[in-house]
Amino acid sequence: MSPERLSARQFARLEAELRRGPLAYGFADDQRWTLKRLLIGRLFHVGYTV
Repeated sequence: MSPERLSARQFARLEAELRRGPLAYGFADDQRWTLKRLLIGRLFHVGYTV
């Protein structure tokens, strides 16, 4: 298991942004996984893969 890359504060911000929903970021369908990856990269400049 790798160490967390986001601080608790960053993770809280990510959760708040995800609550806005996919439509707020231009996704027509419920694509939360894609949105999560996009936001992590865009907001925190960290790559995220499974």
